[in-house]
Amino acid sequence: MTGKPAKRRLRRALWVLAGAWLAWLLVGNLALNTGLAERLANRKPEAFTMHWRHGLTLWPGQAWLWRVQVGGHQRRIAWRGHAARVGGRIALLPLLGRTLEIPLLTAHQVDFELDQVEQDRVPAAPRAGGWTLRFPLIATDSLAMLRAGPLFLDGVGQVRFGIGKQLRGGPLEILPSSGSLRGARLRQHDQVLLDGVDIEAMFALPAHRRERAPGLSRLGLADARLRLSGRTPGLAVRLDEAGRWRSHLEPLDGQRADAPAPGELRVDLALEEGALVPGGTLALRLPLAAEVGAGQPTWRAEGRLALAVQADAVELELHLPPPPGDGGRLDATLQLAGRHLPFVCEAAPPDQAALGPGCSIDRDPAHQLARIDGEIDLHWHFERLDWLQPLLGSLPWLALEGAGRVEAALRVAAGALAPGSRLVVPALDARIAVLDNRFSGQAHARVDVEAGPQGPQAQAALVVDRFELRPADAAGQAYVMGRDLRLDLSLPADLARAGQDIGARLRFDDALVPDLRVYNRYLPPGGVVLEGGRGVLSGDFRLDAEGEVGSGRIDLRGQQVRMTLGQVHLQGELAVDTRLRRLDLARRRFDLAGTTVRLDQVEGHEEGRRARTRPWSAQFRLRTGEVGWQRPLKVDSMLSAQASDVALLLGLFGPLRQFPDWTLRLVDSGPALLDGRLRLDGRALELAPLHARNERFDIHARLRLAQGGPSGALLMAWGRLKAALELANGDRRWHLRGAEAWFHGDAAP
Repeated sequence: MTGKPAKRRLRRALWVLAGAWLAWLLVGNLALNTGLAERLANRKPEAFTMHWRHGLTLWPGQAWLWRVQVGGHQRRIAWRGHAARVGGRIALLPLLGRTLEIPLLTAHQVDFELDQVEQDRVPAAPRAGGWTLRFPLIATDSLAMLRAGPLFLDGVGQVRFGIGKQLRGGPLEILPSSGSLRGARLRQHDQVLLDGVDIEAMFALPAHRRERAPGLSRLGLADARLRLSGRTPGLAVRLDEAGRWRSHLEPLDGQRADAPAPGELRVDLALEEGALVPGGTLALRLPLAAEVGAGQPTWRAEGRLALAVQADAVELELHLPPPPGDGGRLDATLQLAGRHLPFVCEAAPPDQAALGPGCSIDRDPAHQLARIDGEIDLHWHFERLDWLQPLLGSLPWLALEGAGRVEAALRVAAGALAPGSRLVVPALDARIAVLDNRFSGQAHARVDVEAGPQGPQAQAALVVDRFELRPADAAGQAYVMGRDLRLDLSLPADLARAGQDIGARLRFDDALVPDLRVYNRYLPPGGVVLEGGRGVLSGDFRLDAEGEVGSGRIDLRGQQVRMTLGQVHLQGELAVDTRLRRLDLARRRFDLAGTTVRLDQVEGHEEGRRARTRPWSAQFRLRTGEVGWQRPLKVDSMLSAQASDVALLLGLFGPLRQFPDWTLRLVDSGPALLDGRLRLDGRALELAPLHARNERFDIHARLRLAQGGPSGALLMAWGRLKAALELANGDRRWHLRGAEAWFHGDAAP
């Protein structure tokens, strides 16, 4: 009797189970194939998406999906995966503890892609309550393609991958994972870089939090191994139409007679907690070939790169022969002290073990450069020379351009160039920007490293054989042309200090200025106008690392100079010796003390006729003063001068024939001394006050030369005779009675 109830209970249980199973078949498969499950999986599409064509589930927790596409976005990396079929099982009991665990997930015919995108998806701040994801084994035996940007890796491979992650900023762990490919091909778009590739790789990462080891700094915690071998395409070189050697990678299936044989790349490197394991090697052999000429045998050579991890260092050797007929070489032997990668890592404090280990990238180049020793022997023609600029401190005002040959014999000791190192560039194009002007031309350069009291020092000399000078903001005709411009640089030999403690001197002599009118851009409109003439220009500047002038000298000597001062037209010789000493870098202000201006053999013309027969001369000296270097210049200076007479000063106030007769005798009273204040404010030239004198007369003046015409006041005294002249926009009015009182009291300032 007891057996029948037990059987009935068993049958009822089986019917319940069968009903539950049928219900699961109905509900589960409807969810997989009607979009309900997809909506649950894609609740945060900005971070993760998953789609499939159709699915099947036979019992709770188990599912198979076909035509699966997954994708995600983490910081600036967007990833996508494709699989023909995915199957897996969800562990149900861990769900009660907010853990999603899939003990085994298999995928078939897998493609995986990575791209770097502009949008930076910054993770939210860590917070409590996140689910834990555990995928101990994600496996495929049919990996078909990997892509990272323009690089494609095609083949048939196997991958075993495990990961654990707590959401909302919790720790991430990559369990010991491995992968292998056989007969793969690495290409960049259609260009094959490696063929017949065999790869074996392993990677593991201990549990850590994102904020403790972000981005690439995780490599400092990683254990990894890479074994790789493959054939590389050879390099074919040819002459172009200009007779220059050009190179390109030859396809591995090239059929031409001069095609080089394939090369070989072999890698066997391992990483333990961010340090390379001794015994690791990398070897690249790159065959080279070229058809030198008709009827001549094909030129063949070989480039080599080798890396070896020793117990306490990493050694690197590089050899590259030059193209045929182009004598030269590239040989480098370098040693990197230690085996660690550029990371700074630490364990979590004992009382905060949950934080996990931490690691960060060592971004101080001095630490890594100090590990380098070795020698570089280089004789090579480069199509671009801009790569040389970091050796000169990457100075923003100096540009090295064009193609050229570089000859270098460098010895590096602890990241610094050792005495005896040298670098020569016989020809290059150079551009130098100084004070809003640009020097350009073909140059040659040399760098020598010498021993000094503070250690090795690099001295660089750049000579521009023929140069042209243009405004930096204009690409028109050059207004100065010269020879032998020289730039001398004092540079630190320590490569980590490139761009620091740089001293520079730029100098040139007797450059031709065909037309002095180009300097009107620096003068206030209407005050002083250069009408013509030619000259020679010399310069000597001390520059800082930013190309700003610390001190300098500009010497301009003009011949047959024609200029207009107010309403007076002058012609003669001009010499300006400008002394500059920096006062305010931000405002481009310089001290002008010591600057001199000399006028010789000057002839004046008034209203179309010559003002006088005897030429005039004067020497001006700026005792104190400042200049704001802009266009037009702003100057405020105290000056003194010695002039052959006062004819020019009086002529600025009007035609001499309109002066009283006795005042004209001042002109013939011999040399005069002048003192006063000179100002250029961007709109006008102003001399106020101005005092001229000798033993017989005194002249006081205030004068402003601007576009509307000259304005000012003049007081002349010869013994008891006094006269004052009022000048307003070119109109004159005499004050003969009470002249001195009018000048000091009523004259316009």
